Formats: sequence, C-alpha cells, structure tokens
Amino acid sequence: MKRGQAEIIGLVLIVLLLAIGFMLYVKFGLNADDDSSRASYEQTQLGATFVNSLAKAQLHCGTSSKPYAVEELVKEIAMGTTRCDAEDALTAYLNAPGTGVLNKTLDEWGVNYRLLFVKKSKNGESGIGLPEFNNTNIPVDQRCSPRRDRVADAYLVPLAPVPGTVEIRLEQCAG
Repeated sequence: MKRGQAEIIGLVLIVLLLAIGFMLYVKFGLNADDDSSRASYEQTQLGATFVNSLAKAQLHCGTSSKPYAVEELVKEIAMGTTRCDAEDALTAYLNAPGTGVLNKTLDEWGVNYRLLFVKKSKNGESGIGLPEFNNTNIPVDQRCSPRRDRVADAYLVPLAPVPGTVEIRLEQCAG
C-alpha cells in the first residue's frame, strides 16, 4: 500500500469516528431537553384544554330539564342571580366522590392542581362562593398552593352588563 493511500484511509477513519460521535451527541445530548420541553408543553396544553372544556360543559341544575353551560352558572353565581342551586350543582359536578369530573380526570391522572373561581373587578379579586378544589389524593402539605411554583391557565367569563370578569383558573404545581 502506498503512503498516499494510507493517509486517505486514516482520514476516512477520522471522519467516520467524528460522524459517529456527533450522532451519539445528537441522540443522547439533545434528548434530555426534549423531555422537559415536552412535559412543559403537555402541562400547558392540559391546563388550557381543561379550563376551556370545563367552561363549555353542560349540566343540569336543580329541577330544570334545560342544561346550563358551566360558564353561565359561574356568571350567575358571581352576580347572585342563580335560577337554581348552582353552587351545589357545580360542586357536585366537579367533585362528587368517584363520579366528579375532577375525580375522573385530574385526580386519576395524578395532577397536582388547584382549581379556583375568582371574580376580578376594578376593586381587586374575590371568591364567588365556590370552594377551592385540589387533588385529594396528594398529601395536604404537598398540594398545590400559592407558596409553590405553578403554571396557571384561565378561562375568563365576562359579567356583562356589570363590569368585571370571573376567572376559572387551573393552577398546576410540579411534583
């Protein structure tokens, strides 16, 4: 074998080793970032989809045969003009043991969340008379709270003709 051929074979081997090293870096080095990005994206999508679906969900209230959208009941509760026992109907819909929407979805999936209904006006924020909902499968000291890092998604219900809005807010905490 001539000296020129040996140098070319050596150069080809070096290029192959560099290519294999680069492929391994791409496979393992960049994959770690994708997992955290994917988890963050999934958490954001879960929150946004959940509050939007919740606001549009239909449920029966009291003896009425007409179904009401959750956002309509929330507006009536905030304005004090409910035609039925909206607080009890909404609380049962969300949190009835074993059958509530939260029990069948977020609780079952192990999501550490806090669901709030907050009235916002020029005077600040206040509750509308509905309880705060949490995943009861998570120990109290580890539940989502204002003291923990969290991602929040909200659906705004306008209170027209009265100024202000009600925010259906789902906060998700890590871990």
